[in-house]
Amino acid sequence: MFMTPPLAPLIATVDQGSALFREVLPWLVALLVLAVVGGIVIMIVRRWVRSSDAPPEEGFTLHDLRQLHAAGRLGDEEFERAKAKLIERVKAAASENADAEGPHDSPDRRRPTDDERE
Repeated sequence: MFMTPPLAPLIATVDQGSALFREVLPWLVALLVLAVVGGIVIMIVRRWVRSSDAPPEEGFTLHDLRQLHAAGRLGDEEFERAKAKLIERVKAAASENADAEGPHDSPDRRRPTDDERE
């Protein structure tokens, strides 16, 4: 006379649940790994994009030159030559940017006023 214990249906349910858990666990781990790898890839791409947007360092600024001149590390002639080269470089870069963007409101393309129309 062997009777099944009253916990037998509960134990059977746990065994079915653990079998289901064993089937789902690898997929949960794979999903977690995929999420972590995806996050790392996104972080790397963001850093790469941000670093490529940064303007390149182009030597001294006018402020740097003024500080060197005030400290006596640049003479008057050296300061004037360096300032002229810096201004020339900035103007050249500005004209390249303006050429790349195209004409906007140049004096030749402005609208005539009412007085000019008459």
